Amino acid sequence: MDIVERSSLTLFSRLAPGDTPSTSPLVTLTPYAWPSYRRITLAEGGDAGASFNITGDVADEASMEYWLENWLAAHFVEEYGGETCFVGRIHTMRLTYNGIFLVYSLDSCWNKIACRYTSVVDGQQYLSSFEEDSDSQAVWGVRELILEPEDIIGGAEATALAQDALAELAQPRVWRGDVDFAATAKPVLKVEVEGYPATLDVKHHNDTSTATQDADAAVTAVLTTADYVSAGSIATNGTQVTRKSDYRPGLQRLKYVASRRDGSGNRYNYGCVGSLAFDYAAANVSAVRYYLQMKRKRPLIFDAKQNYVAAPLVRPGGVSFVTDMMPGRPVASPLLDDVRAQFDEAVEYSAAGAKLRGQWDLNSRVAALNMALIARRK
Repeated sequence: MDIVERSSLTLFSRLAPGDTPSTSPLVTLTPYAWPSYRRITLAEGGDAGASFNITGDVADEASMEYWLENWLAAHFVEEYGGETCFVGRIHTMRLTYNGIFLVYSLDSCWNKIACRYTSVVDGQQYLSSFEEDSDSQAVWGVRELILEPEDIIGGAEATALAQDALAELAQPRVWRGDVDFAATAKPVLKVEVEGYPATLDVKHHNDTSTATQDADAAVTAVLTTADYVSAGSIATNGTQVTRKSDYRPGLQRLKYVASRRDGSGNRYNYGCVGSLAFDYAAANVSAVRYYLQMKRKRPLIFDAKQNYVAAPLVRPGGVSFVTDMMPGRPVASPLLDDVRAQFDEAVEYSAAGAKLRGQWDLNSRVAALNMALIARRK
């Protein structure tokens, strides 16, 4: 029998920076979003993103237009069995209806803008002062943009460019276009949710010091300026990393810091998983977290005590092991030298269950799809 484990999907009011999430739901999304719901959680980053579609079959036209106008940046929560599995905020909505395509996205909003320029005195490149819109920041959080003009410009012109851009981009705007759909096509609203760690990447980390610091201190330094996430459990890692960072997106800075292993050679997981707390901890690659059988229509996942793990609760950042492949063969040491073992870089959860992903690049996806098509034809 196939197992369907459906999470509860709920929308709450938009968070202002520093706010505590509301406990009063705006709408229960599960009837609309299931079964198109799909969510990705990463070992490096935590809550990455989720998406779902709402069609004319389950929502009328007026509701979809209302949602398009009012949902942007609303707080989204996925729960299962009383446990929070994912939190994020609505980042982009795309509505198609009667040949019209509308996009409303936070990608159109930037409320703290600076511009690079070249000094006529020494020929070096500098950054203008940031131009800011505090009203926009209070609603959408700080969203920084650094302009990189192709021409060589001076400081006064850089300031003017930043001011012009701020006037145009301080509030999100709807983009509209035409598509070749039949006039009778049902309206479809595609909703994309970003995990809160992504909000770190629209703020830049800058440090002019050429000194070094402990890796865990470097993690905390990025989190101190965050609008929505806060430091959770930050493990000690005394590996030295360079402090200097030239306006680097925050999450990219954290990715580099987390790539520095500790004195024992441990790799590190990091990010927010089901909360606004950002954790940083050494990954355990010496023991199996999940056991699964691959020779099933739908693999079931068990923990180290052989208890079944519900699909929405499966997490990345540990080692999974296939038990019905080469049964009876001794387990290799180190564990990851065993062909049946995998470090789980990501978990994809949907109506199809939970899928544990290792190194899963575009070439791997294409090859897997081709092999699945070949198998289906036999």
